[in-house]
Amino acid sequence: MYAPITITLHEDDKDHNKVTIQPADWSNAKIGDIVSRLFAPFSPDDLAGMTLKITGLTDDLIICSAWQFSRETGAEIDDMLGWTKYDTGSIIFKHTPK
Repeated sequence: MYAPITITLHEDDKDHNKVTIQPADWSNAKIGDIVSRLFAPFSPDDLAGMTLKITGLTDDLIICSAWQFSRETGAEIDDMLGWTKYDTGSIIFKHTPK
């Protein structure tokens, strides 16, 4: 189990919200796995969101088509938007079908 981490979520031009999340263990992630992508603001209790398929993996990244996410935090990494693994506007969680 990983220690909880705090990341900053950007919601358009509104105030940035710091949230503490329990990161998932992505060590067993496989190409073809389905993940849930959530946009800021979000509640970890409400895991409804966009579903994506993992299309690639590196030591540091989970790749879902055109999007890249940190294997450490699940945060979207986007250089054009300035999003990093601790400062982002979207995040992925392991998908749990309802």
